[in-house]
Amino acid sequence: MENLGTKNEQAIARIQRAGIMAP
Repeated sequence: MENLGTKNEQAIARIQRAGIMAP
């Protein structure tokens, strides 16, 4: 379960950073 949490946090951080570039 910790792995999912870590991947989720990393994905959220990338989405937030790419949010400006993403549509």
